[in-house]
Amino acid sequence: MKKLILPLLILLTVACTPEEEVTSTFWVNSFRSTCDAGAGKMQCLLIDKSDSISGNWNYFYSNIQNFNYQEGYIYQIKVKVDTLEASQTPADASNIQYTLAEVLSKTFDKKTILNDIWALETIQGETIELNENDERPRLEISIRDRRITGFDGCNNLAGAISELTEEKLVVTSVVSTEKACLNAPPYEKAFPTALVLTTHYKIEGTTLTLIDKQGSPTATFRKVD
Repeated sequence: MKKLILPLLILLTVACTPEEEVTSTFWVNSFRSTCDAGAGKMQCLLIDKSDSISGNWNYFYSNIQNFNYQEGYIYQIKVKVDTLEASQTPADASNIQYTLAEVLSKTFDKKTILNDIWALETIQGETIELNENDERPRLEISIRDRRITGFDGCNNLAGAISELTEEKLVVTSVVSTEKACLNAPPYEKAFPTALVLTTHYKIEGTTLTLIDKQGSPTATFRKVD
């Protein structure tokens, strides 16, 4: 009888021991991005599972229970990861459930200040002079899409942001429409060139300064209200 009781006690002890909690820690970017959710497009969080931010952001397709996400801030969070029973999971949903365990850090992302429309003030050190009917050149920066669009005084232009940090800004693949303008402004060609030469930037108040690799300003802009 004693031989039967001991294995039974061991079995009961194992059965009553709670499963070890599974957690995951990662960074959450300061903005969502459009992702393909199979049945259509949605706005996904971007996460980085590195110990420190590597810039290798990946789409996160699930919801995180109890996480009050606020755009404009970079988070490091710890989440509890649960595997749900099939009976608890809708047919078209993941059986993995994420629940916020702890917000480890929440930091304002200074890059989000770039996300605006900027009116051109100077180009290569020269102040932009407008005639009465001239439209001021402008630059619109979307860090969500990692794209820039703008107007150079004659043509519309667009480009891709290939590198972006709190100090660095690199724009590539700048293209523009090919409209021939009478009395085209002298800064028409200089504007896209200034964008391509830019490697860094700084923001002081409502002024954005683009800077080349020599540390010289390529253009300055005023934030449009």
